[in-house]
Amino acid sequence: MKRFSPEWIASYRKFQIGSWNSRDEFFLKVIIPSLNEPDILGVLECLSQCDKPRYPVLVVVVLNYPEGSTRKVEKASKLQLEVLKETLKHRTYQWLSFTIIEAFDLPKKKAGVGLARKIGMDYAATEIDSEKDSVLVCLDADCRVASNYLTSIEAHFDQFPNIHGCSIFFSHTRNEETSGPCQTSAIEQYEMHLRLYTDFVRSTGAPFGFHTVGSSMAVRNSKYLDFGGMNVRKAGEDFYFLQKFMKAGQFSRLQKTTVYPSSRVSTRVPFGTGKAMLEVLNGNHPDAEIETYRSDIFTILGDWLNRLDQVYSSQNYIAGEPSKELGLYLESINAQKHIAAAIKNSSDFSSFRRQFYHFFDAFFIMKWANHAQRTWANPVPVNSEVRKFLINQNWDKPLDNQGDLFSALSEYDRALPCLDKSFSDK
Repeated sequence: MKRFSPEWIASYRKFQIGSWNSRDEFFLKVIIPSLNEPDILGVLECLSQCDKPRYPVLVVVVLNYPEGSTRKVEKASKLQLEVLKETLKHRTYQWLSFTIIEAFDLPKKKAGVGLARKIGMDYAATEIDSEKDSVLVCLDADCRVASNYLTSIEAHFDQFPNIHGCSIFFSHTRNEETSGPCQTSAIEQYEMHLRLYTDFVRSTGAPFGFHTVGSSMAVRNSKYLDFGGMNVRKAGEDFYFLQKFMKAGQFSRLQKTTVYPSSRVSTRVPFGTGKAMLEVLNGNHPDAEIETYRSDIFTILGDWLNRLDQVYSSQNYIAGEPSKELGLYLESINAQKHIAAAIKNSSDFSSFRRQFYHFFDAFFIMKWANHAQRTWANPVPVNSEVRKFLINQNWDKPLDNQGDLFSALSEYDRALPCLDKSFSDK
C-alpha cells in the first residue's frame, strides 16, 4: 500500500454533499470511521448543533467493512450509505460539508479501524486543499461532543501556532438508568485506569504523558504528511500514531471541550474500552474492580530519567543509577547500545535527550510497565491506587467512594496545562 498514492485514494467511491465551492476555506476536517454503526446520523447531528466556527468544516465519514463480512453487515452498510446520502442532501448545514467514502470489502488482513482512519485522513490531507494549514480531527461514530467542540479546536490551533497536534479531553458516557450499576462502575474504573496510567507516565518527566484515544485527537494537516500518516493497525493505531507527534516535542492538551465516547461492550478489538468493559461485566457484579499499575513502577523509571545528564556525561546507562529491577530490564533490551547511538548522533545534552526518546519512547514505557507487572509489581485495584495518587497530589476534596475518585481524577486531569515544557528545551 503506497503511503499517499493518488491511485489508492481514488480507488474508493466518494459522495460529496454540501458547499463544495468553499473547499479552500476548510480549516477543520473531521474524520469518522463507521463499521456497521446503527446511529451514525446521531454524531453528525451532534456536530451540526455545535457552536459555529469561523471557517467551514468538512466531515469525512468512512463507511467500511472487511471482505467476508456477513450478508447482514453488507446489506446494512449499503442501506446506511443510501440513507446518509439522501438525508444529508435534504438538510441544510450552512457551514458543514460532507464526504461519504464507500470502503467496502476491505482486505481482511488489514481491515480495521486503523485502515478506515487512514482512508479518511489520507483523503482529507491530500485531496482537499486549504489556504491555511488545516487540522485533521479524529472522532468515532458512537461519540457525542460538547457544543464548543469545533470552536475550541479551531481556537486551540490558532492560539498555539507551533503545535503539531493535541489530545482532546474526553469523558465516557455514563447513565446508570439505562446501563445499570455494573456498566457504570466498569466504565468509571476503566477511565480512571486510563487517566492514572497517563498521569504516571507524565510524572516520570518523559514527553509522553498524553492520552492516545482515537476518538479524541487532532493533528495539523502538514504534520500528518511529514510524519507519515496513519498506520493500518487493527487496534492501538492511535497510540502508535500520536507517539510520533509526541517525539517531536510539540504536542498539547485541549482541555476546554469534551468528547463523550460510548461505554458500550465490544469484542471488535483485543483491547480498549469494549474489552475492559466485557471483562468486568463478565463478573456481573457492581463491586468487581479493574486492576491497574502500581505507582512505584513509574517512580523507579522517573528517578532514572531525571539523571539523564549523568548518563550523557558518563556515556553509560548505569550512571543514571537505575534500581535493580529497572537495571535488569535495561540490560535485557541492550539499553547501552541505544544510549551509545543517541550520544553519537548528538552535539550536546539537549540533542541527546531528543535522540534518547526516539528509542526510549511511549512503547518502551509501556513494555517496561507490563514487564514490571509480570515480574515483581503485582497489579492493584484501581480505586485504591487513584486514592493514593490524589492524596500525594494534596487533593483536599472528599475521596470516600468511587464516584468521588472518578470526579476528582477527572477534575485533576482537566486542570493540567495545555502545554508541558518541551523535552527539547530541558
